[in-house]
Amino acid sequence: MDQVVKALVGGGEISLTVIKNRDMVQKAAVVHLLSDLGMHALGRVLTAVTYMCAHLKDERGKISATFKGDGAGGDLCVAGDYFLHMRGAIDDPYVYLPKRDGEEDVAACIGKKGTLTVVRDDGYEQPFVGVCDLSSGDVSEEFTRYFALSEQLPTAFALFAETKDDDCAFSGGVMIQPLPGASEEAVTKVGEIFSRPDLKELLKEMDAETFAREVFGAEELSCRTPLYQCNCSRAYLRDVLMSFGEAELRDMLKQDGRICAHCHFCNTDYVFYEEDVNEMFAQGANEA
Repeated sequence: MDQVVKALVGGGEISLTVIKNRDMVQKAAVVHLLSDLGMHALGRVLTAVTYMCAHLKDERGKISATFKGDGAGGDLCVAGDYFLHMRGAIDDPYVYLPKRDGEEDVAACIGKKGTLTVVRDDGYEQPFVGVCDLSSGDVSEEFTRYFALSEQLPTAFALFAETKDDDCAFSGGVMIQPLPGASEEAVTKVGEIFSRPDLKELLKEMDAETFAREVFGAEELSCRTPLYQCNCSRAYLRDVLMSFGEAELRDMLKQDGRICAHCHFCNTDYVFYEEDVNEMFAQGANEA
């Protein structure tokens, strides 16, 4: 079962978040028929945005992160909400590149030129939009850099994924963020653990809660379950279409005899015919 574990470590001066989300990434792989490289790229971004969603304070909160780079995979977008219902898509789900040093070349998939844009809606007033230029294509480095420049919250990301036989074998991440006023001693101590060369292997071997306790010495912690779950539905798409107005929908019907709406996150097509449009606006007239 996937886990998001949050705790305070380093004498309560450092926020630690540990995520294991193999099931989430595997579902994304099935929905989008992802290549191994696609799973590595999308999986890492799903983990990073899950971390961000886990720190939303309001039930209305939601976050999206979009990579627009010059990499082989094209644009990549992940969105989620307070309830850790996550979803994502990549322009080229079948993307393939030769491995580099035996590893999937995620940097070449994402690209080193372009932008990372984060939209965070805390459920209050206007959403916050942060934009950061890409520098390396390494997803962990890009999110670490984004938090330092756009959020002004030093946050270190270690994001991992592994594939085997066209499936996701492992996905997860470790994130640390010093709290305001954190001592240099606490930052150094926790940073040394975070930098351990065997961090990934330890996370693979343990569940997220055990890892937080045994590796970082966490005592009090909270645990939640994230899901790959799209929020689209036929009723939702119907309301979106109605916002275009009856005249425009009639014009769409003239072209093909039907209106097709595609959700990129869950790879689902919704088809509306003339009788559906008639029903939409007949109901609207009755309600008026």
